[in-house]
Amino acid sequence: MKSFWLAILLLLPAPAFASEADLGVQGGVIQRREGEQITIWANSPQTSYTIDNRGREFFHVKVQWRNVPAGSFLVTPQGVADALSRSGGTILSSVSVPGGSRAAWQLNCNIKGDYRFAVVAGVTTPEILKRVEKTDRKPHFAIHLGNGASSNGYYQFLNRLSALSFPTYIIPGRHDKSANFVRLCGKSKQIFDVAGDRFVFLDNRFGRLGKSQINWLDGVLAGPRRNTFVFLHLPLSSTRSLPGMSDRSEVRRLYRLFAERKVTSVFAGNTLTYSREKRGGTEFFSVGGRAVGVAVSSRGVTIHPY
Repeated sequence: MKSFWLAILLLLPAPAFASEADLGVQGGVIQRREGEQITIWANSPQTSYTIDNRGREFFHVKVQWRNVPAGSFLVTPQGVADALSRSGGTILSSVSVPGGSRAAWQLNCNIKGDYRFAVVAGVTTPEILKRVEKTDRKPHFAIHLGNGASSNGYYQFLNRLSALSFPTYIIPGRHDKSANFVRLCGKSKQIFDVAGDRFVFLDNRFGRLGKSQINWLDGVLAGPRRNTFVFLHLPLSSTRSLPGMSDRSEVRRLYRLFAERKVTSVFAGNTLTYSREKRGGTEFFSVGGRAVGVAVSSRGVTIHPY
């Protein structure tokens, strides 16, 4: 009898080895991979994940999605995907991809009507957002404008953020090392859409965007939208205490571009004080050591400090 079952086991297909599958993430990053479990940090409410199984047999893996908005679900080209469990800002899903095939999943934040988000910067962000969480204006998500932690403490910084009941999406600051940021959060520039509004993350921490990033920005700002929000670390202009962008010709081009594309608001960090200015139809905010709330509805956009 034992020899019979041994023969059956030998005939069963073995799972594909990890080396036979190519894994890709957009809008986030694979933070950890242990055996048949993968942890993804979702730095966007539309983070997507693909598996190209080059092997002949099934590729099986459990995927833990961290930093996910409440009410989110996973979608595939075939429809809605099942999730094994949900806990706070985490979704656990089970994935099986046949040999020689490709599969893809994307987060859907399930925000369709009015919504609210917070904008904040600096190392005290977890404490600030913890206070925001207790207000009657709790956001659906937050956006952090850089300089969150030293290189040695960035993973701990993300763990503190993930303890909140809403996700926090991050752009890098002057003190955030490029390799460390990309390894833990993903690409430094990105776009995502929420309820018909466009969100654009830029990387200007070295004083300028550069030709490639400006051309990319011009493309992603094209097209009619209800609102467009742009986020960057350095403000376009310097303050008395901290520097802004250093390439003034690039700054002038950005002012023109934001006006031409009818950008609703631009938010910048790396300041000690809060300021607000309207120019060319666009509102520019410098976020100091406080959180700024943004309420978006069919009636318009309302800004309020927390």
